[in-house]
Amino acid sequence: MSEAYMTRDETINYCLKLMDDELDKKNKKLQEDPDDFDVKNSIYTQESIVTTNTFYTTHV
Repeated sequence: MSEAYMTRDETINYCLKLMDDELDKKNKKLQEDPDDFDVKNSIYTQESIVTTNTFYTTHV
């Protein structure tokens, strides 16, 4: 059972890293063009997803 939890945690951490990398790219784009509302909305949405997923994976 503990091996399954370790595998789950590794998978979650990998996915969170991918999402963080994507957020970093979007933040760089936003620094280049601070008025790009599409990028702002995309960042907000993705950060909300990360926050929600992190909550559920740590409290379930």
